[in-house]
Amino acid sequence: MENNRLFRMMLLLLEKKKATAPELARLFEISVRTVYRDIDRLSAAGIPVYTTTGKHGGIHLMDNFVMDKSLLSEDDQNEILLGLYSVSAIPHLNSAHMLKRLTAMFDHKLEWIEFDFSPWRSISLQERELFNQVKQAILTKQLMTFHYIDSNGEPSLETVEPVKLIFKNNTWYFKGNGQSTPSITEAQTFKMKRVSELKLLSKPLDQSMTAGLRVSEKHVTSPPVSMKLIFSSTIAYRVHDFF
Repeated sequence: MENNRLFRMMLLLLEKKKATAPELARLFEISVRTVYRDIDRLSAAGIPVYTTTGKHGGIHLMDNFVMDKSLLSEDDQNEILLGLYSVSAIPHLNSAHMLKRLTAMFDHKLEWIEFDFSPWRSISLQERELFNQVKQAILTKQLMTFHYIDSNGEPSLETVEPVKLIFKNNTWYFKGNGQSTPSITEAQTFKMKRVSELKLLSKPLDQSMTAGLRVSEKHVTSPPVSMKLIFSSTIAYRVHDFF
């Protein structure tokens, strides 16, 4: 019943664009306090809902939010849930909480598949903290500085505007526009595990500084290197795992 109310509340806001908490309380026969708790749940699920105060205040959905209001078939729901489960399995994303919120509208779960991208060993606190700092810098549009070791073992001190987090091959990377070389318009890719002493700059990013910068999907590649691998037969399974 509660999940159904959230879905109906979202559809109503899509239709009306705005409603007051007392209006929603009367319509759904709940308290105003419960209305605000429901709004918090929708917000936590990624629905762009917000409140304003004053004479013309109320509860709103962002104008650019679009949703197909036709009923979803079971196959549609399974496709959506499959995507949600795969994303929620990525470490560092508070996955259990996110998945619980996003699947609240559906009355079933996927029992036939399970995702787990996390390593067997526990993720270090330092790595989690780095991830959270980079995420914060992206969302708040802040510059950050950090020490970095590149693939050639060369250390450097970087000042970067981070623009995107990337999860690839069980490792986190991020793209960022370097501030020390503004003539370079292509974003660089940094491996999270090679970052240390990361600090966010207190001053938010000046948008005019990076107006001409863009995120590029190009990667700098080195010439291939031939290798001969010698290993014991007792660890042959690892060769299959990694090569």
